[in-house]
Parts: sequence; C-alpha cells; structure tokens
Amino acid sequence: MAFRTVGWGWIFVHCSLSFSLFASAPDLLIWGPSARPYVDYQSFASDSCEVREGCVQPGLRRLLHFETESRNIGSADLVFGDPNQNPMFVWDPCHGHFHFGQFTTYRLLRQDGSVALEGRKIGFCLEDTIQWDPNAGPRRYGCTFQGIQRGWADRYTYDVPCQFLDITSVGPGNYILDMTSDPTNLIPEENEDNNNTQVPLEIPPTDCGSPPANDPFAAALEIFSVPQTVYGQNNCATKEAWEPLYDGNKGGRSVWYRWVSPFTRRIMITTEGSSFDTLLAAFRFGSDGSLTLVAANDDVVPTVIQYSQIQFDAVAGAEYRIVVDGYDGASGSIVLNMDPPANDDFGACQTISGQSGSVTGHNIGATRENNEPTHAATYGSHSVWYCWTAPRNGRFEWSTAGSGFDTLLAVYTGNALNQLTPVASDDGTAGGGASLVRFSATANTVYHIAVDSRGNATGNISLQWTYLPVRLAVRKNSNGTITLTLTGDNGTYTIQACDDLKSWNPIGTVNVLNGSGTTTQSANLGRRFYRAVGP
Repeated sequence: MAFRTVGWGWIFVHCSLSFSLFASAPDLLIWGPSARPYVDYQSFASDSCEVREGCVQPGLRRLLHFETESRNIGSADLVFGDPNQNPMFVWDPCHGHFHFGQFTTYRLLRQDGSVALEGRKIGFCLEDTIQWDPNAGPRRYGCTFQGIQRGWADRYTYDVPCQFLDITSVGPGNYILDMTSDPTNLIPEENEDNNNTQVPLEIPPTDCGSPPANDPFAAALEIFSVPQTVYGQNNCATKEAWEPLYDGNKGGRSVWYRWVSPFTRRIMITTEGSSFDTLLAAFRFGSDGSLTLVAANDDVVPTVIQYSQIQFDAVAGAEYRIVVDGYDGASGSIVLNMDPPANDDFGACQTISGQSGSVTGHNIGATRENNEPTHAATYGSHSVWYCWTAPRNGRFEWSTAGSGFDTLLAVYTGNALNQLTPVASDDGTAGGGASLVRFSATANTVYHIAVDSRGNATGNISLQWTYLPVRLAVRKNSNGTITLTLTGDNGTYTIQACDDLKSWNPIGTVNVLNGSGTTTQSANLGRRFYRAVGP
C-alpha cells in the first residue's frame, strides 16, 4: 500500500507568542519531523486493552500510526513526580500502571480544517527519552518519578498502545495530522501558544496501487547481515504463477528476500510483530537457479499465535531465498526477524549459573509479550530473559555494563509472566546507559532476569553478576571515635572486639539495610581488633 507524507515536512500553527508570569517554567513542543506516519491493518480482540480503553473497535481495523516526540524547550524541568501521589494520574488495571489522560490529543483534519476524526491517546509515563539538546544534563526522570527535563524529550513510539488513529471509516485523500500537548493548559508553561503541531499527509485508497519493490522473485531484497530486523509490507504484492503452496496455504501476496549465510549453524527467522497472519518459507538457491525448500511455517500455534517461525541449518557461503506471504492473501506491515534471540520469551529463558559469571547476547528482533511487566517502571519493547538458580544465600550484584544500548534490568521470582514478584530493578542509572542492581538471594531459589531497552533501542547485551561477600571496614575519625561500616547481606550482625585475636567479646550490633550499615565506638579504646558475626 503506497503511503507518503505530502510535501517535505511539517508545520507549526498558533505562532503568536504569549508568556506566562513564571520566571522559570517548562515549555512543551511536539517535534513534527519525528511523527513519520504510515498506514497498515491490525486486528484487535474484544478484550484487548486498546478496545477496553476506547482507542479502537474490535476486529480488523485500518490504522494511521505515528510517533510523538514531546520536547521541553523551556527554562525549567516539567515535573510530575510519583504518579501514586499525583491526582492527575489514574490507575489502569488493564495495563497495570498509572495513566494521565490529558497530556496529548490527536485529531485528523480535512484540508478545510474540519475534523475527520479524533483519537484517544492516554499518557502513562513521561520521562527523559531523547536528549535533543547536547547541553542538557544527564537523564533525570523515569516512570517512577515522572517528568521531562529541559533539553530532553519524551517519545511515544509506534508500538506504544493507542499510539494511532483508527481510519477504517476515513476515505483516501490529503489530510492533516493534528497533535496538541497539554490541550487544557493544566501545565504552567512559558508559552501556551506553541503546543499544537500539524503534519500534512496522504491516506491512500484501500485498493492497490504500486506493488512493493521486492514483489517479484527476481527483485529479492538483499539482507546483508544478521541479526537484523527488516521492515516492509506486502500490500498490492502478487504471487507468481510458479510459486508453490507455503505450509499448505495458497497465499497470494508474496515478497522476497535474498541472504547469503556467513556461517554454518542453525538460524531462526520469524515474522513476529507483523500486522497480519503470515506465511514464511526459506529455499536454498542453487548455482543452477534451482530452489530447494528448507523450511516453511504458517502459524507458530495454529489459529492462536499467527506469526510464522522457521529454523534450519544454514551453510556458510550458501544463498537462501526467503519469502513472506499472507494467509489466504492477507496483507499489511511485515516485520522479518533474522536470527532473533532464542531467549526472547519468558518461557525460553537462557539458563545461567554460578556465584559469578558473564554472558553476551542481543535483543535485536526481541519483542514484548502479553502480560509482561514494565521493567524498572519504564516501558520497553525488546526484552530478553535469563533464569538463574542462586547457589547460596548472599548478596549479589548484576550489571549490564558494556551493552550497546541504554538498558533496563529487572529481577523477579515466579513461574509465569502474570505471577511475577519484583526483586530489584534499574533503568540505566549506573552511567553510560548501563543498569546495576544488588539484592539478597536465597539459596536454590530460581530468579528470572529481564534485560530490556529504553527508547525502542536494540543491540548487543553484556550481562555480568558476582557474589558480594560481607566486609567490615574500620575508620578512625578526627575526634578519636571509630566508625565500623558493614557491607553485605541484609540483617542484624553482632560486632565483636578483642586486643589479642583470642578473646572476642560482643560490643554491639549493626543492622544492615540495603547492603550497608554502620556503628560508632567510643574514643581512646587503645589497640583493638574487630569482627562481625552473621545473623
């Protein structure tokens, strides 16, 4: 399906200036060039959150997708704080987090300015996502303490629920996407007249125009490297007369890809994230032009999980042709995941072990599952899972230092996504986008560790963990007193002292909380040795 943005960009309206009486205040502006709208089809179950919250009707719907980047161009931070304590936020039991319903409104306008339809976008997390001003400070706000720092922007990406307009009943033609931040002026701003942004666009007819470039086999789109996620569509594609059935279905709208394997090993390919019921197959392409089928699939779980998944043993230097079609000729947006991580799903977590260690991986092509929690109170969409059985009681540290993107890290106990108990989490506060958590583990308990990303990022993952032994540090203060600092597992420890390393006597206790505790001893006690006895 052809779709294009009319002209070259975007426009702002309401250009007259008015200033608030605040000496220093935030100022919100929706950055038009980041909208990047496109049209596709998507099916919604009657019990989906999007239907229950009034964003869309159940069934197959035609959607206008776009992104919203809300920049704070003012002289002060926009601070909402803890949503639990802010009356503008309301708890949503469907998504399992708080919603702020008056942050942004979306409308589709006709060329004469009349309203073709209005959308329903519900905010849930306002945070520092994109640092558009290089002079801005380090990230400050997340989902647990919300806001947008000056010089930063909050971005709602395509995959955020309700980030679309339902255009099923809208005819083709030229329109204007109208986006307004803080439509009722609840937020004191330096300038209340720059909150509206408009993006001109064209909605194509529902019937077919030009087919995609990789519609014919001879024009297969080359995939140069893996892992990789390739986006496309098969609207208006056709099926050539010689093409066979794919996993027993006739299809009808096939598109083709070409890949030369750089390695000899097993590879997985999926269409998870595509907007329609897909068919997927791979052929080995011979030097004589022959095609040999190596794998084909309709549904991962027939009629239940309707994306496709294949695996086969690739051979270094061999050329493969990969085809994506629609079941009974279905069409829409294609997401082709080449070599996605095997530990994408909670149920396929990668087993790791030991008191300390490290693993590498990636989240390219990983997805968010239904009922998956929001890791570190920050919405992510490319999570992978690890499972680890604690080898002993004790305090452990986990870090994603060295990963190639801004990470989220969360640790849970529990055996199902909808029955997890949070243990520890971090949204990348360790510096450089790395996350770090510490927690007291119980021997033989299974912990599930999720690594996800902020801002829809993907890349390589480095995950390290290590046991933190109990340590007692002694410092003599300027007034002669002694400060004893104990780091290790939480609990109450007995401090013992002696002067001959033989006769130890208790002198007090230290309560360790969050990995650390202190106590102070009197001055002028002479030479002494100290030790801690665990709880």
